[in-house]
Amino acid sequence: MSPPRGLAARLTVGRTVLLGLALGGGVLAATAPAWVRATTSTAVAAQVPLAVSGAQAAPGVGAGGLVVLAAAGALALGGPAIRWTALAGTALGGLLVVVFAFDALSGVQAAALAQARALTGVAVLDGQALGTALPWVAAMLGAATVALAIGAGVAARSWPAPGTRHERPSVAEEVSLWDAADPDELSPTRSR
Repeated sequence: MSPPRGLAARLTVGRTVLLGLALGGGVLAATAPAWVRATTSTAVAAQVPLAVSGAQAAPGVGAGGLVVLAAAGALALGGPAIRWTALAGTALGGLLVVVFAFDALSGVQAAALAQARALTGVAVLDGQALGTALPWVAAMLGAATVALAIGAGVAARSWPAPGTRHERPSVAEEVSLWDAADPDELSPTRSR
């Protein structure tokens, strides 16, 4: 096998894990601020400002971010089969983020009406609801996550196997260790 070049040389397991954690965390951070802003009125106040967070407007975006974070953790810890499963989970999590972010972009008015209903009991807005740029940010992060999963899938063929430091020895290894000669008995300096 030839030495890895290009993408495979740069996209190691560690870098893929770090990028996955950064992208998943970025998606979750993007769902915290307001994605939709609007105003409504009540009998008590002429104008009540409404702010719908990304977690409220598109709960699937946060779920996709969590999937990406979990897949990055599995990628860091698993063997080859788990790595491929984690890369598939990373791609599906990124795809979930993209789909729900675009869904939120098309449902700005509905999200504002639901927030008005929850806050005032009446689903009436004073004017149009305005969307922010954060759904686009989340969609770009999701697309970058899918691209990372595809690139890591190409690079994964050259990744070394994970260490066995924390794995239990097999029964055959345990027996051979038990039956091994005592080093003190083999020492020529041992007094008899």
